[in-house]
Amino acid sequence: MSFFSGYLLVFQMVKLIFHLLALQAPEELCSQTRSQQLELRFLRQLLQLNSATLQKIQEEAQLLHASDQKGNQLLKSEAFIVLKIHKKCCIWCLHRLYISKN
Repeated sequence: MSFFSGYLLVFQMVKLIFHLLALQAPEELCSQTRSQQLELRFLRQLLQLNSATLQKIQEEAQLLHASDQKGNQLLKSEAFIVLKIHKKCCIWCLHRLYISKN
């Protein structure tokens, strides 16, 4: 067998393999394509869900931060009022104590 005839035989075998694959390929390609489409749709939905969840978490974090700031301001103002009342009570008690001793 010469080099050329061996090359021709290999070429014919490759051609036959491609021909056989071409006969089976459309069914397999349709199945693979549909599977990949479903996977892509699932991944898109997962990405949308992830994005929506991330956005919701960021909004809640901003609200919580704003709420914390508002709460801190309220706490400071209430603490100031409590300290004022406490001071007045102490003064009143000291005044009563002074009056009762004299």
